[in-house]
Amino acid sequence: MWLLFQCVVMIAVGWTGIYYEWTPDNVALGIVCVGAAWLATKAVLGMAWLWRVFREWRAHRKTQKWPLVGWIDGA
Repeated sequence: MWLLFQCVVMIAVGWTGIYYEWTPDNVALGIVCVGAAWLATKAVLGMAWLWRVFREWRAHRKTQKWPLVGWIDGA
């Protein structure tokens, strides 16, 4: 699935590079395509990692008691 995602990103970047003529050098365009696919993959994986960390943090916060609740209640 990741390979398909990376191929789609590479093709999209390559086609826009050809259409807008970013560079006359095909090697440079290929490097940009591979770099864009790598960055897109890291961004999607990073969002999944951040979501997992956020959910763990929320679960941890729900199980903790507030430190000053006894003081506020007068206990």
